[in-house]
Amino acid sequence: MKYNYCDQLTFIKLKKRLHQFGQLDFRICSDSMCPLIEVGKKIIVAPLDEPLHPFRIIVFWTGKRLIAHYVWHENRINIFKRKTILTRSLKRPYESDLPIDVENILGVVSNYKISLLSKFFISFRCILKGAL
Repeated sequence: MKYNYCDQLTFIKLKKRLHQFGQLDFRICSDSMCPLIEVGKKIIVAPLDEPLHPFRIIVFWTGKRLIAHYVWHENRINIFKRKTILTRSLKRPYESDLPIDVENILGVVSNYKISLLSKFFISFRCILKGAL
């Protein structure tokens, strides 16, 4: 992504630009979503316009940088009464990232989707590994 490092002010500006223009383009700079989205590929990020569902690829802010991972599920343990979600990468589909506050989601990736077959295999392997 062009904005690999991203401070809070930059994130707020990006979120405003996204809502103003309807989409933003970024380049992927890590292999966490390989083989679906390879390093250097362009992603198109659109505003979050519907409830999040599992396997939807999103771009979120960690406090230091922007990351593109897929939604695993909504966190059932609400921290400070705030809605959070758990995400995972395709590189490590058995390990959840730290909970992400919904306010830190920039948007959804509109030009890449995880196929139904991949969703099945990821879910099946997670069941076998006890990583649900």
